[in-house]
Amino acid sequence: RNPLASIRAASQIGSVEAPESSEVFQDVIATVDRLERWVQNLLSYMKPLNLNLVPEDLNRLISSAVSTFPNQTTGQGPQLVLDLHPLPPVGTDVQWTEQVLVAVIANAMEASGPDGRVFVNSRLARETVEIHVRDEGSGISKAILDKVFEPYFTTKPTGVGLGLAMAKKVMNANQGTIELHSEEGRGTTVTLSYPLSSFQEA
Repeated sequence: RNPLASIRAASQIGSVEAPESSEVFQDVIATVDRLERWVQNLLSYMKPLNLNLVPEDLNRLISSAVSTFPNQTTGQGPQLVLDLHPLPPVGTDVQWTEQVLVAVIANAMEASGPDGRVFVNSRLARETVEIHVRDEGSGISKAILDKVFEPYFTTKPTGVGLGLAMAKKVMNANQGTIELHSEEGRGTTVTLSYPLSSFQEA
């Protein structure tokens, strides 16, 4: 947390000393605040989740998650291709859902590589609202496919193995599901399903 606090403090000073760049510094502060919340959430992984379900448009949360990836404005790195359809509101926790979306999209972007694409689709199914995140990566071998949602399991040298594990925990607490379909050489698709009934329970 200390590096985040230092970045935030420096940005606050910069906002005052360079008012012409205030908007940029405010964006940095907002991002740091978001990261601080995510760190806190990860530290509390082993604790029971108490979601604050409110009626929310998942398309708005997708757009918010996408905005955290700067390469979408610079044109560098893998590109996100959005196909968002009108959705009814569902009961979901805004903070946790955004964290899940960022984690899933970040994994897909890393798998796709700098010249690849990540496709994010939202749609209304029979009794659920679904979000599909598909990458153009090399896929996941059958040998480890059943382990991807296990806490602390990771194939990344610097990973901690909590991204998908936390995503599953959040989705379960939201009475939803997360599924991963992958085929070696053909990429991976992660599907998040939110029950429409959760709106009434929010």
